[in-house]
Amino acid sequence: MPKRAVFGTLLATGALALLLSFKTPAATGQTNPGSTQGTSNRGTYSGQLTGSSIQTPYGPVQVQLTLTSGKITEITVLQIPTGGRDSQITAYAEPQLRSEVLNAQSAQVDTISGATYTSQGYLQSVQSALDQAGSVFTGTTGATVAQAGATTDPNPNSGSNAGATAAATTATKNSHYSGTVTGQAVQIPFGTVQVQVTIVSGKITDVVAIALPGGGRSGQIAQYAAPQLRSEVLAAQSANVDTISGATYTSQGYMQSVQSALDQAGI
Repeated sequence: MPKRAVFGTLLATGALALLLSFKTPAATGQTNPGSTQGTSNRGTYSGQLTGSSIQTPYGPVQVQLTLTSGKITEITVLQIPTGGRDSQITAYAEPQLRSEVLNAQSAQVDTISGATYTSQGYLQSVQSALDQAGSVFTGTTGATVAQAGATTDPNPNSGSNAGATAAATTATKNSHYSGTVTGQAVQIPFGTVQVQVTIVSGKITDVVAIALPGGGRSGQIAQYAAPQLRSEVLAAQSANVDTISGATYTSQGYMQSVQSALDQAGI
C-alpha cells in the first residue's frame, strides 16, 4: 500500500477516536446519578419509624411503622386512649385503621365513624412516621383526612348524605308551608335520635331534639353535638350540613330525622 494511503488511513482513524473522546463526557453528563439515586432511596426505605405522639381530648395516640422496601408492612400502636368507653372505641377502631392504612399504603384513609378523634391522632402519627422516611408516600395529613372522611362521600346519593342531597333539591317545593313536623326516629349504635322541626312560610325556624342517646359518654356527646347541629341546620336551612367531629353517629341520625321532617313538609 502506498505510504500516502497508509498515512491517510491512520489520520482518519485518529480523528475518529478524538471525536468519540469528546462525545463520551457529554453523553455521561446528561444523566444525574445523584437525582436517580435519591428517588430510588425514597422508595426503597426499610426499617422501623416511630410517629409523633398526638394529643387527643381522650389521651395520646402514637404508632410505630415497619417499612420494607418502601412498603408499610406493619403498624404497632404505642399509645392509645384506654379506660371505660375509650377502650371500647379503641378496640373497635384501631384494627380498622390499621387495615385501611396497610391497604392504602398511605395515611390518606377515612376516619372511623364514631371514633373521629382516635382516627385523627392515629393517621397524623402514621403520616409523621412516613415523613421521617422521606418516602414517596404523599397522603394528606391526618387532620385533613379526618375532615374529608367526615364530610364527603364518593357517592353523594348514598348513606347519610342521601337526605342532604334530597334537601338541596326539594328546598323550594313548598315555600308557603307552616307548621311543626316530627321527623322519624333514627336508630344509631348508641340509641335513638329524633327531632321536631318548626317551619314558618317554608323557612326552618326551630329544631328541637325529642330523643337523643343518654347515659355516660354517649349522652355527653349527644348533648355537646345537638346544639351545634341545630345551629348549622338553621343557618343552612337544610339537612346538608357537616357532621360534628367526635359525634358522627349522632350527627347522621340528627340529619336523617331533620330530612324526614322536611320531606313530610314537602320542602
